[in-house]
Amino acid sequence: MRESTQSANGALEEVRGTLVRTMRQCSEALERRKSPRFPLSLTARLEFQGRTQHFGLLDLSEGGAGMQAVPGLARGAAVTLNLAGLAGGLAGQVVDANEKRAGMVFSLSPSQKQGRENFLAATLKAA
Repeated sequence: MRESTQSANGALEEVRGTLVRTMRQCSEALERRKSPRFPLSLTARLEFQGRTQHFGLLDLSEGGAGMQAVPGLARGAAVTLNLAGLAGGLAGQVVDANEKRAGMVFSLSPSQKQGRENFLAATLKAA
């Protein structure tokens, strides 16, 4: 019974995520993001629940990051994103997680915001 419930919950989360992405693609008016996303293809590290996991970073914005699925990551988890070339990590919270991708919103100090901006500017310039 427990496995069936977990399976149903997982399927429901996948449908919810698909619906949200579809609706965003259908209308810019539904876009909740306050800043543009910058597509990236980088390997990064994510710290959560006392462990570190390497993953593929898909995009970065002023407000958060999109990433490939990270095993064991759940919505609401406190995380720290670590990027090569960026001193210190970027703290935040997971707002979406399923078997295909995950997303986080940042909770940054002023110095972390500046570091993120410098990293993004250097990364985009190099691309």
